[in-house]
Amino acid sequence: MVKAAKILITILLLAATVAFSIRPARGEDPPAADTAGEADELITRDQFIDMLRIRAPQSDYPEKRLRSMNTEKPPPAQVTVNILFKVGSTEPAGDFSIRQIQEAGEALSSDALAGHRFQIAGHTDNTGSKDANLKLSRERAEAVKTFLVKFYGISPERLVARGYGETQPVASNKTEEGRAMNRRVVFTRLDEYK
Repeated sequence: MVKAAKILITILLLAATVAFSIRPARGEDPPAADTAGEADELITRDQFIDMLRIRAPQSDYPEKRLRSMNTEKPPPAQVTVNILFKVGSTEPAGDFSIRQIQEAGEALSSDALAGHRFQIAGHTDNTGSKDANLKLSRERAEAVKTFLVKFYGISPERLVARGYGETQPVASNKTEEGRAMNRRVVFTRLDEYK
């Protein structure tokens, strides 16, 4: 409860420091973000939706489809985003990160994804202790979840926040570029929401 309160206070302080945008009534307005620069790296609402939708196998003939069906379970639909946070903090660092969370909120609150649950997974690089990184990744995932629930009206039961710390790197931690790639948030579709 205390941890959730601290996260909420951090988000409220962040919201108080930026202007608010006007959007349709669906909970409160999210903090506005400056749109200058970095736009080509942003994963948009529509890209989120496309990456998290179910894609059915395509075939012209049912027999071909049955023969070609793979018995292995396909990997879950997921989107990896780089949401930068201030060092050792759950507060997003800069307008780009706020805009990225806003795009995720728009997508996850859309009709196209309303029937699904999602995991928000926080990851870190290997700077610092394993325990500290695990705790920080959990807190950051929880901060993103809290933001989405508060500003986009997404049911908290549809979102599961988990932290993995430095345990699942996607690049080498020996370079700054690799460490930056490892500091990420991954949205994964879990199952249908009833």
